[in-house]
Amino acid sequence: MSKKSVYHFLSSLALLLITPFIVYYSIFLVKSIDFTLVKMKYVFFGFAFAAALLSFSSFLQWIYIFFHELSHAFLAIVFKAEIIDFKVSQDTGFIKSNKENIFIRLAPYIFPLACYLLLFIHFFILFYIRYYTEVAKDFYFSYFVISFFYTFITFYNLKLIFKETSDIDRDKLLLSFTLIINFYFFFSVLLFYCLFNGKNLIEKYFLL
Repeated sequence: MSKKSVYHFLSSLALLLITPFIVYYSIFLVKSIDFTLVKMKYVFFGFAFAAALLSFSSFLQWIYIFFHELSHAFLAIVFKAEIIDFKVSQDTGFIKSNKENIFIRLAPYIFPLACYLLLFIHFFILFYIRYYTEVAKDFYFSYFVISFFYTFITFYNLKLIFKETSDIDRDKLLLSFTLIINFYFFFSVLLFYCLFNGKNLIEKYFLL
């Protein structure tokens, strides 16, 4: 076994060892989520509407490809890489950067970037409503939009993974899948925790 193979195996084992802690903290977040019927209704409609459109909308595929490549670019910038080229078409897309690692390659499968951008907009709207109207209202349409985006992004992620996407290096399969499962699971739970608890988080951390 080569040194690289040993390193990838040990890295995968380390990730598997922290999985129980990720699950434990995720359960803690789920228990802290402010579930209400009206919020769940908008989330359900978002899931259902996305599921209904998945087989019929080529525009959704273009949106997915755009955010897929944007996720690669975002992680590349986080790792201080320079983006050389960025292209998106109806059926495919790519980025070129002067640096590459497993996190940049797996970026779309470990972090739902589009949903977090929408979450940021949701927080901005909540802050605006609370600060300028002094009324602690929620903005329920965000629940529909974010759950809609989350559904089709997750669907296309799974579709690419099962088609053996080139983003996943065959020599790092175990490491890749442990990264995907741990990070995508955690960031998904965190996303909906922040979405459902947005109004309370605004009150607690931004309007002291």
